[in-house]
Amino acid sequence: MLSGYWRLVPDLVIEVASPTQYGPEMAEKAKQRQLAGAQLVWIVWPAAKRVDIWQQGKNGAPVATLGAGDTLNVQALPALAGFSIALGDLFSWPS
Repeated sequence: MLSGYWRLVPDLVIEVASPTQYGPEMAEKAKQRQLAGAQLVWIVWPAAKRVDIWQQGKNGAPVATLGAGDTLNVQALPALAGFSIALGDLFSWPS
C-alpha cells in the first residue's frame, strides 16, 4: 500500500486569485512554483479579467499580461502545443 503523495512538479501551474488576494502575494506564489520546477505559471485574475504569464528563466517577473481581448496560446510546452483559448470566452463563463 502506498502512503503519502507523489513529489513531482507539473510543467504548467494555474493559480486563480481570489478577491482577497493581491499582486505581491500571487507573485511570490508564482516564484515559488518556478523554483520548484514549473515551466509556466498562469495567475488568473477573474475580477480584473486578466492573466499574468510567468515563464521559467525569465527574471522572476511576468513575461506577459493578457486581457479579455487577447488569446492565450501555449508555445513553451510541447505537450500543450496548439492549445489556445480566447480569454473573453474564459471570463464570460458561466454565461
